[in-house]
Amino acid sequence: MIDFDAITRKHEEYRRKLKAADTLRERATDISVHITGMPHGGSGGNQQERIRVEMVAAQEAAEETRKELDEMKRQLRPHVRRLKKWQHRDAIRKRFIDGKTIQRVAEEIGYEWSQTNRYLKEAKAIINRE
Repeated sequence: MIDFDAITRKHEEYRRKLKAADTLRERATDISVHITGMPHGGSGGNQQERIRVEMVAAQEAAEETRKELDEMKRQLRPHVRRLKKWQHRDAIRKRFIDGKTIQRVAEEIGYEWSQTNRYLKEAKAIINRE
């Protein structure tokens, strides 16, 4: 049985961790620019090193989450290929493999949100009956 909610949560977790790593990268860059512009290199080296360590840890956490998400997607793909209706395949692929919102999926496949949501529910039921 595929836990579609877990896949959605993992996508959200991955996005949060990537954002955290990007924020730390920006802070490290800002501090680096600030320090190099000061006479004698400034004294923010300890702060810069602390942020660099936090950034590396955040990047590693994001990478670990990406690996977990990739494994979840790997388990889902064979089920998606067996779906007969293209609307089911596209909706599931875009929502759970690509991690898009239902509204974005609806726009891309050319259906209203409610119809797209219906296709998703049908496809999830089919997959979980297998």
